[in-house]
Amino acid sequence: MSDIGRKKAKILDFMGSHPYAEGEYLALSLRFSIEDVKREMREIIKKNYIFHDNSIPIPLYEVDYGKISKNRIYHLRFVLTFPYRMEYMIDLLSLIKSYRVIYPYSKIMSPMNGCTIRCFSSDLKKTLSIFDYLKKKKIIETYNYYIITSRTYVKEPTFWLNSKLAPEEFNLEYPEDIDIPDLSFGEYDTPLDSIDTNLLMDLEIGLGFGDLEKIKEEEEKRYGNKFTIEELKSSYKKLTENKIVRDRHYLIYPAQQEEVVPIGLTFRCEDDDLTRKFLFSMGKDRRILQRLIYTEDEKGNLYGFAGSTVTQECFLHLISNIEKIDFIKDAYVLFRAHHLKGLSRRQSISMEYFNIEDQTLYFPDNEFLESIKTKIESDEDSGKLEKNLAIG
Repeated sequence: MSDIGRKKAKILDFMGSHPYAEGEYLALSLRFSIEDVKREMREIIKKNYIFHDNSIPIPLYEVDYGKISKNRIYHLRFVLTFPYRMEYMIDLLSLIKSYRVIYPYSKIMSPMNGCTIRCFSSDLKKTLSIFDYLKKKKIIETYNYYIITSRTYVKEPTFWLNSKLAPEEFNLEYPEDIDIPDLSFGEYDTPLDSIDTNLLMDLEIGLGFGDLEKIKEEEEKRYGNKFTIEELKSSYKKLTENKIVRDRHYLIYPAQQEEVVPIGLTFRCEDDDLTRKFLFSMGKDRRILQRLIYTEDEKGNLYGFAGSTVTQECFLHLISNIEKIDFIKDAYVLFRAHHLKGLSRRQSISMEYFNIEDQTLYFPDNEFLESIKTKIESDEDSGKLEKNLAIG
């Protein structure tokens, strides 16, 4: 994995820590020629070290879900196992229109298919009733859920450290004192209009590469919204200055995208303080892309979750050693096998359910449940459900 080279490593490090830097500013800051930067960026994109579309890196933004509505919104993470084909289940689960991500996974020594789904809820009991129904119908074998209790912290890989390439493997040692960022959700304090809600969704998924002129074009082409550039600039200023939308970043991979392994580590240490420290120390100064959050299980226990993109060597090192760590009380690792690539689904938070007048966001879980029931009953009658059994 050392083929990246010094200049590419330094450019990626700088983009990770300065996500607004481009072109001449990047070259001046690194003391490279603009020709060097352009040449190295072409190679970075060609080798898929960075998430891009049509050779243009895509910046993403994080949304503070605590600030978008007057009512409480739950951000939930479900871990499911099921005996049905992955493609069928992802289609079925996408009927929960409040989903943010549906992500297929494999688990060591498990014959079952599985996926995680992150979704939003305005009524926890109603949302859980959807998964209770799926379990009662034996569509899913098991489900566990976690309430996400923090904003997401994105930690880009460190490529160049102390004049050499940074280590690829996690730091699994007992964490010493480490700075832990405040990831608390904010509170609603800024009224949103339809321009704000649309722009918020666009920025979260990187529509138009974060460029307001391109977003204006995409909004009109896709949805028929004829926003002016002045309206979008005013909305962007409102969303960013009030920290409703924040933390611009790129998705920078530790190696060529074809060579990395996406994994999810869920764990709990001896105490909550240690859980927080280990979450932030394990990937510090390492060649690892991470999305870090705090979650609580059904009993209110704090769990750290590190969604990471790592090299194959790092993955093997983690699964070989995670059970040997004596200060971890509970942990499991999920990973995306190569054959599952391309099956995940992502969308922004579903602000189409936002009530502009009341400034509230309520998700119609009863409608989602009825859609799922209708599909399952139809598939039972037609024999499609049985045909999609992966495990007899």
